[in-house]
Amino acid sequence: MTLETLYYITQIIAVLAILGSLIAIWFQMRLNQMVERADSQREVLAKGQQWINTVRDDPDLFDVAARLMEDYASAEPADQGRFWAWGFELLLTVEMAMYMHKDGFMQVGMSLIKTPGGQQWWEEVRHIWGADAVEELTKRMNEIGDQVQPWNELRPDFRRYMDQKRLLAVHTS
Repeated sequence: MTLETLYYITQIIAVLAILGSLIAIWFQMRLNQMVERADSQREVLAKGQQWINTVRDDPDLFDVAARLMEDYASAEPADQGRFWAWGFELLLTVEMAMYMHKDGFMQVGMSLIKTPGGQQWWEEVRHIWGADAVEELTKRMNEIGDQVQPWNELRPDFRRYMDQKRLLAVHTS
């Protein structure tokens, strides 16, 4: 074996080692991307759970949310502000999910907007939310909107609460 042959063999080994390193780096980057995606998904789910828990943990907010899902437009400005903040928190969570999965996690946002008061609120909010997010949510609502139930029907406790309030109003008047 000549020195030149030995030189070529070492060059081939070096090239193979570099290719092996690049393949290992590529696999590591894919693994890191999968871990990041899973972390983002957990964060969105945690934010969704936190949003749901806000009405569970705050009876006054529950009252405001239940009433304004039926009629946002004629509510007091302070109640509109609380509903606005509560609903906008959901929209931000939906927007995070939208950027992660173009066709997922949108039904909860659409469920709030499907309520009569939610529709009134959406007309006010849609003009200040990100245009791409409004476009995507509107597109999704047009595609599967009839399959989505209003939030106050998905959460029967809101419906029962409002039925109870109406019944009390009839009996006290």
